[in-house]
Amino acid sequence: MAAEKLGAYILDHDEKSFYIDGNTARKIEYSPQGVVIEGIENNINLLERDHNNYTDFKFSFDELNFKNEEEAIEQLQKLAKDIGEIEINNPKKSSWYKQIKPPAGFDNMKENQKEKVLKKILVENYKNDNKGIPELVNWKKGNKKTTGEEIIKIKIRRTYDRKVNLNDSIISIHTKSRDEISGKENYKVKPHIHLIVDKNKAFGKKYSKLKQELYKTLRKNNLTSSHNVDINRDRSSSNYKEYRVLKDRLSSFSWVVNKHEEGKYIVEQLKQYERNDKSVKLNNVEQKLNRYIELGGSYDFARKLQTNLKEKLNFEIDIKEPQGYKEASKNINQGNYKQIINEVRSQALNGERISERYKEFAKEVLNKDEVNIKELAAARGIQAAVKNRGYHLDKNFNKVIDRQKINRLCDKEIKTIDRLEKKERYNQVREKVKAREYLNQDKLRADLKAAGVEDCKKTFGASEVAVIFQGNEKYIRDNLKNDKFLAASEVKEEIEAMDIEITDSWKEKIADKIYKEQAPVAEKQQELKEIDKKLKNLEKQRAATRANLNRLQSTCKRIGFELKNLTNDHSRDELLDEINESSDKIKSGISILLAIYRHQAAASKFKKVKNIAKKESKSKVSDWNKYFDKQLKNIEIIEKTAAENNLNINKVKKLEEGYKITLKEDEIKFKIEDTEQAFNAYRVKEAYYKKINEADKQIKQYDKEFILDSNIDTMKKEIKKLEKQKGDVKTGGILGKITGKAKEAKAKRKAIEKQIAAKKSKLEQLDKRFNKLKKLKKKRLEYFKYVEAGRTKLKELKEKTKESKVKKINKKREKGHNLSR
Repeated sequence: MAAEKLGAYILDHDEKSFYIDGNTARKIEYSPQGVVIEGIENNINLLERDHNNYTDFKFSFDELNFKNEEEAIEQLQKLAKDIGEIEINNPKKSSWYKQIKPPAGFDNMKENQKEKVLKKILVENYKNDNKGIPELVNWKKGNKKTTGEEIIKIKIRRTYDRKVNLNDSIISIHTKSRDEISGKENYKVKPHIHLIVDKNKAFGKKYSKLKQELYKTLRKNNLTSSHNVDINRDRSSSNYKEYRVLKDRLSSFSWVVNKHEEGKYIVEQLKQYERNDKSVKLNNVEQKLNRYIELGGSYDFARKLQTNLKEKLNFEIDIKEPQGYKEASKNINQGNYKQIINEVRSQALNGERISERYKEFAKEVLNKDEVNIKELAAARGIQAAVKNRGYHLDKNFNKVIDRQKINRLCDKEIKTIDRLEKKERYNQVREKVKAREYLNQDKLRADLKAAGVEDCKKTFGASEVAVIFQGNEKYIRDNLKNDKFLAASEVKEEIEAMDIEITDSWKEKIADKIYKEQAPVAEKQQELKEIDKKLKNLEKQRAATRANLNRLQSTCKRIGFELKNLTNDHSRDELLDEINESSDKIKSGISILLAIYRHQAAASKFKKVKNIAKKESKSKVSDWNKYFDKQLKNIEIIEKTAAENNLNINKVKKLEEGYKITLKEDEIKFKIEDTEQAFNAYRVKEAYYKKINEADKQIKQYDKEFILDSNIDTMKKEIKKLEKQKGDVKTGGILGKITGKAKEAKAKRKAIEKQIAAKKSKLEQLDKRFNKLKKLKKKRLEYFKYVEAGRTKLKELKEKTKESKVKKINKKREKGHNLSR
């Protein structure tokens, strides 16, 4: 298989790239002539370099390290420049052997004396060497093979100063995958950089010295990457070994899927990796991925591979959510924000994997325009733990993280949540005290303590004892089965049956209070029953009178008929007697008619009095007796008048006409007085109508300026169209960069992205306007509700006002009646 070139490996989808020369990161540009490096005239063919000759350090950064993509590029550029300045002091050691003759008496010397003598010999031999005097490593006695002469064989080592830098290395910044650049946004990659270094450079064992400097540079830039986050695992366990094998094989599988755009090439190359049953294949990738997640692998990696397989091969696999992801979702849904911060903090400090769900939640919240403050505090706590969990290596290459900073930032957010929860608890306690819901003093004290209230009376205007008493009193009132009691003892009996814990003295006090409040009402209800009886009697009398009237009318008709048919057979005297008899009957009938009128008026007034009694008995018990007595007197006068049936016909007519005129004048007066009272009591109605008119004007202005619904739909269609145009723009890979087409395509795509951003901004404004319009219409509806409530109260006021005039009507009627008599 052909060697992978740097051009196709990292430089074809970079955001920005740098070539390190002279301890400086120099920007790489592309032109038809090839790669152009800032500040270097000679052409360096980077694109054709074999990737296998280099070591690739990929530093991936969680999005929580940055506010947005622009800031990510800016910070990673700064990081690239700092990496370019790295210079490592890695001394070189050179060893060799030398043979010397044993000095005189060497065998008789002690071991430490022998070593001193040998070192002295080295000093004498190398004192004029400009490279310095080498150190003695070890020695041993022996004999020459040729002559058998006795010799001492010594091992010597010399250390040379050596500075190693990153010259001829490449740093490439990536914020998008190849698919994203080509307009196929299957998934979003995390911002990352590739540091490509020559394998032959001496950076210490397993690049230890280079890593030490890189971690220092990351810490200096306040960044945490995948390279300086250590997940504690038992590396000797069989599970870890299985995890490592799976990770490597799945990474290779994913690399092939990511690399190719067409499905047939993906399938062809995947077949080349199928060596045995343990290899990752299309028919077992689902099983392997789920096992990888089960062993603690990245759920984010698994989802990206799942998306790529679906988009490129139309191959669907089922990925199971890890248990940690489910538990994190549950904590978020339940609003356990302090628990979330403490859990993430613990994971950061103890080298455990932080759930992807928590990171997703933090990103969602930090990108919102309007957020809940507790949510925001939790998101900032997660961000602090993620951003500061990266370690650096100390001089002994131990991994060290800034535990103090993580704790300080997380504690700060927890205090914010505590402060908000304390305020919420205070409001809850205040509402419960106001609603008289507390029945138990221990519960009240616990809530007061949680809300930070030291003095209940000073804060809420009532002592703890008073609050509990009021709560129990309300509970008793709400749960009484009866509403009429003949004695306080009956109330107490019902209280005893309730499941409440209060003293006998409190029970007696509440029972006595309830009884005294309902006693006058019960008495008045009894009086109302008596009035009902009287009304029924009047109804019976009215029915009897109506029957008499019918008989009278029948008599009148008969008399009239008889008068018309009088014959000469009747004498004059007989005729006069019949006429006189009929006249008396007519007079009596008119009196009965008046009685009916009076009876009807009396019945009507009784009903009004009854309604007033019901209303007044609830709120004005003290004034009831006087009011009721006066109304009864008026009724008695009406009844007495109705009983008199021998009135003169002319006086009756005058009385009826006078009564009608009086009644009409009173009605007109009532209307005037009602209007004045309503205006004084409810002139706030005008203010609400004014608000309604203002809302109407604003709504009208919206309707005039925008056809919001259609504009929003049009904007969404335009954005979709532009995104399609953006996807159709091809960069042409590395060849496109060299020919300049990539630059044109990139410029065109950026122009389209600007248009999309502008459209999205406008769409956001339209959405805000539309939401504001909806709120405005909702408010307008609420204003109408207030007006309707005002109208209802106005109606009640009018009824009450009219009822209060019953007394005046009765007086005027009595006066007219007395005059007629």
